[in-house]
Amino acid sequence: MYERHLLQVVYFQNEPFNHRDHVLVADLINLYTEVFPENPKEMEQEKMMLQVLKKYSNQPHGNLNNVKVSGEFRVWIYLHNKKGETYNIAIGPQKTAYEICCELASKINLPVHELILEELVLNENLIRPIHYTEKVLDIVLKWGYWDDADRKDNCLILSPLEKYNIYMSDATRPIEGELRFADCKSRNFRAFMFAVSHGNLSCYKDKMCKQLFTSWKIEDIVWYLGNESKRSPPSKHTITFISKDAKTIRSKSSPWFGNVLAFSDEAFKALWIGIMWKTAHPRDFLPPAQHINIMNT
Repeated sequence: MYERHLLQVVYFQNEPFNHRDHVLVADLINLYTEVFPENPKEMEQEKMMLQVLKKYSNQPHGNLNNVKVSGEFRVWIYLHNKKGETYNIAIGPQKTAYEICCELASKINLPVHELILEELVLNENLIRPIHYTEKVLDIVLKWGYWDDADRKDNCLILSPLEKYNIYMSDATRPIEGELRFADCKSRNFRAFMFAVSHGNLSCYKDKMCKQLFTSWKIEDIVWYLGNESKRSPPSKHTITFISKDAKTIRSKSSPWFGNVLAFSDEAFKALWIGIMWKTAHPRDFLPPAQHINIMNT
């Protein structure tokens, strides 16, 4: 529809027309779907994304009137946990986690720089602290690429930032060590040497970290605390990570959700997460205090 409108604007603003011009415009409009072929898979995906937005606009006790004609959508935000109070918040394309924290700070009785928005997903098995600059609509839309069973109970929670104090570190130094790893294709966990260096999370075949097996740019992955319940990691100290842009859909060849790293203990996991978190956001790690315009008070 956008391309069709664009054709009308372009041609009808460039008068005078002759018969040949009119024929050309008519052909372009009538043959629109051939000139600009639509991808059926993309159309189906857009339909599914709209259904996802409507669903999360309706939880836990909303109705379809929450979906505004203007394109404004609303989502429910829980306070503290999924049993806490809920607030129905409007989200537009540019609305950030920080703006939601500002909007609900008075409801949780904490200043905005002491709050963090969380993403609770995969039947409450995974939880992620959302960086305050992230756009909330993007997060909800990406759930549309997940299998329905994986996204059906996903929600957003507002919590005190202090619960993540153990993971907060100013260190961005390189780190390496042996971790247990299983990707989305593997049931079993295998020991690999991993390292965080130069903005990458790298996996090596050898203990000297010379033979690279695979690597991920830290800025291109999303990590969650925990693992799906069907996994059997060698320890409970795990994180699950996925690519920001990948469609996380299960298949026969990839039956598991994401890649899982298992750490020997909680302190070792906290050290790695702190370095990865700081590496991904070296200059704007923590949310700023809210500025109040005293001229309006």
